[in-house]
Amino acid sequence: MGKKENIIIDYLSQPEVFASLFNGFVFGGKQIVKPEILREVEGRYRFLLTDGMVKGRKDTYEVIKKERDIVREVTLDGNRIHLAVLGVEQQSEIDYSMALRTLVYDTLEYLKQARMIEQEHKRKKDVRGREFLSHFKKEDILIPTITIVFYTGKEKWDAARDLKGLFGDVSYVEEMLPFMVSSPLNLISVYEVEDTLKYQGSLKDIFELLKYVDDGTAMLEFVQKNKNTYSKLNEATGRLLSLLIDMDFPENKEEGEKDGEVDMCKALEEIKKMSEDKGKEEGRAEGREEGRAEGRAEGREEGRAEGKEEGKAEGIRQGEAIILLSMLNKGMTCEEVSVLTDVPLEKVKRIAEMK
Repeated sequence: MGKKENIIIDYLSQPEVFASLFNGFVFGGKQIVKPEILREVEGRYRFLLTDGMVKGRKDTYEVIKKERDIVREVTLDGNRIHLAVLGVEQQSEIDYSMALRTLVYDTLEYLKQARMIEQEHKRKKDVRGREFLSHFKKEDILIPTITIVFYTGKEKWDAARDLKGLFGDVSYVEEMLPFMVSSPLNLISVYEVEDTLKYQGSLKDIFELLKYVDDGTAMLEFVQKNKNTYSKLNEATGRLLSLLIDMDFPENKEEGEKDGEVDMCKALEEIKKMSEDKGKEEGRAEGREEGRAEGRAEGREEGRAEGKEEGKAEGIRQGEAIILLSMLNKGMTCEEVSVLTDVPLEKVKRIAEMK
């Protein structure tokens, strides 16, 4: 398991996050799953398939071995339910068989339960007649299982969202579907969550912030408006957010910050300042280079000396314009640029019109 996947799993493994995930996605925001009643369940599966008889003995071989990232059991109104999360690592390739994979996981879970029921009946020797063949009594029940795929890739999910989507243009598929298994893919694409109000706690905070992932200025403004929330994130939440917005996690603590807390406000402000400084330096470098080029071109036409002077002057003007445009392109207003550079506001506005 890679570092990125560990960050995702560590975050989702928190009981309050796991509960919020299923309450929001499955129960529409109703607080059905309580963090305190979640119980960890083994998510590994290993099955042997009997393939006839060899020299009077059953010949078996391993068919499949799978492991799900997180599985929890919850009891609702006296009935047990298995809830599972299959985390997809950020920037991983889209798995076009995912609708089938989740069906396999759920099927293996039911087979595992059935096998445990069978073993218990064999231990008790309490089955007779028609129940003896399957070792499954009429009153035996399976525990319902729900699997959610938590997709953190930025590429839009274009794979099938149910088993039907894997059938292609098969003739008469619509007529056949009522008689076939057609399992839906329970997918949460973190960058595309629209109804964030269905979720609670840090999960809601993450989904709301990711709406601004393509607009750094808007993201910083949103974080500053909600400073009480984003200045006191726990470490697991801070690490996941840093991963999702392509930001280095702030390992060093500032004075006054508590252990285990992360201030995303300060981190985003530092990123903006670094971006602005880089833009200014790039603008200066481009201006100097264009000034030299312009000076050489005009020098050949009007004389080396005159061209050199005019080239330098033009380079300065070009460099200034590029610096101002760079700052404007990074989301700063004309008024902010004017104050920072001491360039008259009207001049900044004229340059802004060049964009």
